[in-house]
Amino acid sequence: MPGVSAGCCGSKRSAVADAGDDDVFLSGQDLSASRERFRKPQAIDEIRRRILPLARGDVLEIGVGPGVNFPYYNPATVSKLYGLEPNSGMLRRAEEQRRKTQLEIEFLDLPGERIPLADASVDTVVSTFTLCIIPGVVEAIRGIGRILKPNGKFIFFEHGLAPDSEVQSWQRRTEPLFRWAFEGCHVTRHIPTLISEGGFTIENIEAGYLAPFPKSGSYTWWGVAVPSSGTQAKINVI
Repeated sequence: MPGVSAGCCGSKRSAVADAGDDDVFLSGQDLSASRERFRKPQAIDEIRRRILPLARGDVLEIGVGPGVNFPYYNPATVSKLYGLEPNSGMLRRAEEQRRKTQLEIEFLDLPGERIPLADASVDTVVSTFTLCIIPGVVEAIRGIGRILKPNGKFIFFEHGLAPDSEVQSWQRRTEPLFRWAFEGCHVTRHIPTLISEGGFTIENIEAGYLAPFPKSGSYTWWGVAVPSSGTQAKINVI
């Protein structure tokens, strides 16, 4: 599965990836802070409060960064949280967040190009603002499928290609700037399509602009996907 480090919403981060369904590797700095300046923090907080408590059992969060999602998990339903983050600076910050929670958290590095977890070993995988920066994103999603149990769930909260043609035009014009400023961030990715191509069926999904300006960076999807069964949910645009 192609790799991971702190989600795309923050300061700069570099990303590198190779081919292979189980290869996942990103490295660099957290993107979770400065990118959120392009969105309404209150809206992001509300969506996190809605979707992250859905995580159950053994959970893997890819690109855990400084641990901004930790307070939103329910310790009563999460048996253990694996936080995948190869950046040592981010791990130091995430460790501070861990001490403030009741969660059992184990941080994972990427010693190679493969998530260091066994096949079908976790109940839930979480990705927030991370799929936009992974170079081989479809292979990365297939790698998520490798470690997820057959009845497991993939919770996502991601941004990308807007439905409006005028906004799409601006996204294509400004993508080089986003990729430079946020070390590889792609604002022209249609995340639901990529999740489907990665072998998942989307059970429920919502979408909308989380800020009036700039729209080129604020169109976002959030929802839950499961290993593919063929029927996709209709996107509920808010």
